[in-house]
Amino acid sequence: AAAQCGLDQSLGELLPLLEQLVQEDAELARVCAATRSLFILWRARRVLGMTGSVRLAQALKGCYRRAIDLMRLLPQAGPDKAGANVAALADLREVLDGAPSGTFDHSLFDDTIAALLDAPLEGSLAGAIASLAVLSGRAEPGQLATILTGALGGANVQPEECVAPLAAMLTLAPELLRRLPEIRASVDAGLASFGEDRFIELLPHLRLAFTALNPVEARNFAASVAGDHKAEADDLLADLAVAPGETAKNLKLSAELERLLLADGLGAWLDGAHP
Repeated sequence: AAAQCGLDQSLGELLPLLEQLVQEDAELARVCAATRSLFILWRARRVLGMTGSVRLAQALKGCYRRAIDLMRLLPQAGPDKAGANVAALADLREVLDGAPSGTFDHSLFDDTIAALLDAPLEGSLAGAIASLAVLSGRAEPGQLATILTGALGGANVQPEECVAPLAAMLTLAPELLRRLPEIRASVDAGLASFGEDRFIELLPHLRLAFTALNPVEARNFAASVAGDHKAEADDLLADLAVAPGETAKNLKLSAELERLLLADGLGAWLDGAHP
């Protein structure tokens, strides 16, 4: 809306300031969030009628390079930053996956991930880095499986620490569960090894971790596990009914969102025609 009102004429003044702030920022989470926001803006540049897209692309690449520099410092990050840093890596992966080929130098990301594989990392970051390394072919699935089973089998660790690498993998690369039987088997074996008391202790953290899966991913995972055990996927799934009132509320919200998009001239986004 700002661009359509002509405010994108100030983009040339704002972007250098943003680039300076990003280069001075030492927080990976903020830099990755800025990269993601700029990428969304750049991807919608034609719909928004922006004229400074070349300068915007330069700023976007500068944010990306700054994120790579901060990734190299992850071994120095405190455990209190682990969750934010995993989310930051998820933001960066979303940008790279959504960008046309050649937009970014993807090798910078993959090389940095590979260099971090043997670094001393907190559990969730270790799971995140190994997951990304497997995705890029820089690590064998067995390395990730070892991290997952090692954490799940830790009897003397806090429940959240036990589940942390699994939660990171589900956040960053849930498709690994479906694609790689070795990863799926390590998770299955780890969960099956719990005694009843330990399982109940871990259950809230496991449920939170698996909420990272969308319904399609959850069904695919269930189908794969069922196949591993020669069972039917429906045996492992529970269909939770949605109350009629909740359905009506969601439909009303959907209609309101459509109205707002149309009013802002973004109707093309409703049919997937945006760039």
